[in-house]
Amino acid sequence: MTKKRDYSMDLLKFLASFGVVMIHVDANFRQGEFVKNTTAWDLSLAINLLTKWCIPIFIMISGYYLLNSSKEIDYNTFLKKRFKKVLLPFIVWSIIYNLYYQYISSGISIKWTALGLIKNILGYPTAAPLWFLYPLLGLYLMMPIFKGIVDKIDFKIIVIIIGFSIVIKTISPFTDMVLNGSMNYWNDVPIASSTFAIYFILGGYLGRINIPTNLRSLLYVVTAIVFVGGFIATYKVPFIYDRSLEVTLDIGAINNMLLCISLFVIAQNMKFKKLSNSSIFTGFVGILSTVNFGVFLFHPIVIDLVKSKFLGASGDLIWILLAQGIIVYVVTSIVVYIIKKVPLVKEIV
Repeated sequence: MTKKRDYSMDLLKFLASFGVVMIHVDANFRQGEFVKNTTAWDLSLAINLLTKWCIPIFIMISGYYLLNSSKEIDYNTFLKKRFKKVLLPFIVWSIIYNLYYQYISSGISIKWTALGLIKNILGYPTAAPLWFLYPLLGLYLMMPIFKGIVDKIDFKIIVIIIGFSIVIKTISPFTDMVLNGSMNYWNDVPIASSTFAIYFILGGYLGRINIPTNLRSLLYVVTAIVFVGGFIATYKVPFIYDRSLEVTLDIGAINNMLLCISLFVIAQNMKFKKLSNSSIFTGFVGILSTVNFGVFLFHPIVIDLVKSKFLGASGDLIWILLAQGIIVYVVTSIVVYIIKKVPLVKEIV
């Protein structure tokens, strides 16, 4: 771990957490009632395409720090520390969401709360944010393996792994369509078929290399071309537009993976020499960095609380959604910041 604060990664996490809020604001705003060939449908696709990088970036940042620690890692101590930070919030928020959704629907039942918790533990989250914690805990369990890979890996191997992963994520949707959903066993290829493992390794690997300026420029140009091409294809190719396939919407699709890599590299090369001497900047970024995880866990409840103020609102839909997203993020951040000041409950966010 670097002792000096990495402001670029803090800001990247902030943008990613706001992006996650926007995804769920967008979905919740229309209460899941998507109608094809409407402005709402097209806007929903656009928001998904523009924010698919958010979750992978969190995984890459985890890999960036955890796989580049200069200290010898004691596996047992590592697991205890990490599981305390993730498993405890997972259990507590599973209970909170079980109680919350019971309360707003049919009334609270201890029986259904217990059954709901068991269901969550078995792999069926009550609320949207909780799904992210399953692969995160899995990555922690496998961390020594990934560290061993990053310690030995070179550029050619990383390109092969990423290329294989992109091919799998691109071809599988087509074969599923042609063969009526038959199982594609390329999806069982170790590591390459696991998008989260790829992003975790990528974060660790990119933290160890310095990409030359000319190659960075090439990366950005290729990313822009592929991303714009994927954006156009999403609206112009019927089976993508109708969401029959995840060719461009899957977080492991080539357009999303290149975007994640480019954003990560841009952040790595950002300098904050003057701003790092500003107490206002460092204090603000410090606060943002402490609330990201809590915002991720808590924001669906805040969305429910404020959405009624926006339903039926007149005006440009994109500005209505953006205003709601900003309000949800700010309110959630304030609540999380306050919770983190309370000794008995600060560990859950």
